[in-house]
Amino acid sequence: MAQSEQSRLIHSLYAKGYSNQQLAALTGRSTRYITQARDSVEKIGRGGKISSGKGQNLIPLLSQLDEKGKVSPSAIPERRKTAKGTVAKVRKGKRTEKTVKGTTRTITTVKNGPATLRKSIQEAARKGQSVKWTIGGKVKTKSDGKGHLGYITDSTPGGWKAQDLLDRIDNPLSGDNWKSGDVNGALKEIALASQHGVVTSIANIDETTLWSE
Repeated sequence: MAQSEQSRLIHSLYAKGYSNQQLAALTGRSTRYITQARDSVEKIGRGGKISSGKGQNLIPLLSQLDEKGKVSPSAIPERRKTAKGTVAKVRKGKRTEKTVKGTTRTITTVKNGPATLRKSIQEAARKGQSVKWTIGGKVKTKSDGKGHLGYITDSTPGGWKAQDLLDRIDNPLSGDNWKSGDVNGALKEIALASQHGVVTSIANIDETTLWSE
């Protein structure tokens, strides 16, 4: 097995200072997809057929970003669509899964659902956990002012637990662009701040996924 081309490009971009969150926003994919592409390898199957795993469709965009430091909107591959031609949505609701470490985590996906998101954060707080979240919608970046369908991702800042996040949501500081108790607004603004200017805005939000860890 050999390192795939998409994996090589992602590691090259890491070396230039890009994070998974920034690559996700620029490519219109989730951080999980970026991680899968980073870890992909070339395998030779039966009959000599070569497969390269996740992220092969990102190679032109990643190459452009690696060489030029920016991407053109036309290079961003479309998100998966249904048979009717609409963008495929992630299954909504709450579910639990086992991690590779053998622990259990809860994953909550909603279209808006501030009350559901708050309950999930509160549950994580009672367990002393941290949380991560991904927001999907129309993402605008420095190199794509018109925007594309994509994601921004963030996690509780270093040292924070879910309870710290709840406290900040309910008690915004000077300069925070959300009202007290606005779960969705706080998650969006905190995630945007973590993009270090690469992402300028996200609108037309169609889903938010939050998971404990």
